[in-house]
Amino acid sequence: MESLKNYFNFFLCIVIAIILTYYISGSGGIFIFMLLCLAHLFSLGMFLISMKSVSVGIDMMSSIINKGDDFTVQLNLGKKLILPSCFIEVKINVTPNISGEREELRYRVICSGLHGDTVDIPLKAELCGGGEIWVEEIVLSDYLGMLTHRMKKLPEKRVVKILPRIPDTGSQTEVLRSVS
Repeated sequence: MESLKNYFNFFLCIVIAIILTYYISGSGGIFIFMLLCLAHLFSLGMFLISMKSVSVGIDMMSSIINKGDDFTVQLNLGKKLILPSCFIEVKINVTPNISGEREELRYRVICSGLHGDTVDIPLKAELCGGGEIWVEEIVLSDYLGMLTHRMKKLPEKRVVKILPRIPDTGSQTEVLRSVS
């Protein structure tokens, strides 16, 4: 639905450029019309290049975390060319015992670094047990928002082991140590 709105807005800009050409300034309207056409071609070209060259992965510093601790997952965006990528929208999902800063873990970025970029995602271990972090979907969209492509190859899940906090009993009796 969003891309249909963007198509309509782009078509409206083309119509305004044609009206400008006819009623106000022929050369100015033609310049704006050609500029819009070139922007669309550039956006389409970068979208097609990005479809072939962008890769996404997730990485963690440690897979063992204590309950209540904050930790960071890195979203690694890679590309094969020097040119910047199109928009990359990544939706990350976690098991219920892990929470993020915001309710929906959806990130929209452009990979502009020479060899790729890294996005740090802050998470918190809420409950003990095994947890998983995975990429649910990756959607590429062009600069004008008219074309989208869902990537089929998703990175593998990351498993997190969340340990309970066991208090230090110090010099307690043997019974209290075994209970702890």
